Amino acid sequence: MLFRLLNKMYLLLKRANIKTQMSKLKFVGKNVIIKDEVMLISPSTISIDDYSMIGERCYIRGGGKIMIGKYCQMANNVIIVTTNHLLDKDLYYGNIENKDVIIGDNVWIGSGAKIMPGVKIGDNSVIGAGAVVVKDVEVNTVVAGVPARIIKKLNLK
Repeated sequence: MLFRLLNKMYLLLKRANIKTQMSKLKFVGKNVIIKDEVMLISPSTISIDDYSMIGERCYIRGGGKIMIGKYCQMANNVIIVTTNHLLDKDLYYGNIENKDVIIGDNVWIGSGAKIMPGVKIGDNSVIGAGAVVVKDVEVNTVVAGVPARIIKKLNLK
C-alpha cells in the first residue's frame, strides 16, 4: 500500500515537472508530448509546434533558437545543442557562440542522434539512430552515420 502511494506521488511529481518545463518554452503548440526525464536548457529559446513528441531522456540545450516543426517525432536520448566553443581564442572557457537549430515539419529523429549547432533539417526527413548531424539536411532526405551523410532521398510532397 505504501509502495503504491509513493509510486503515485512520484508519477504526479514527474507530470508536474513536465508541465513546468512546457510552461517555460517560448512556444508550445497543440498536443505536444514531452516524455519522462527530458532536460530543456534555456527553454525560453525553444519552440515546439503542434503534434510533436520529445522522447525519454532527450537533452535539448537552447541559447540559440531551437524551432521544432509540426508532427516531429524524436526518439529517446536525442541531443540537440545550439552552443559551441570558439577555437580561435586562447581559452575555451567563456568563448562560446550560439547558432540556431531549425527542424522542419514531419521529421523523425532516431534514438541517440545528435543535432549540432547551426543545423537546419528539412521537412519529411529522417535522422538515423546514433547519427551526428553537423550539416543541413535537405527536405525528403534520410541521413545516418557519424558524421551523418545521405542514405536515401524520399519521394514525398
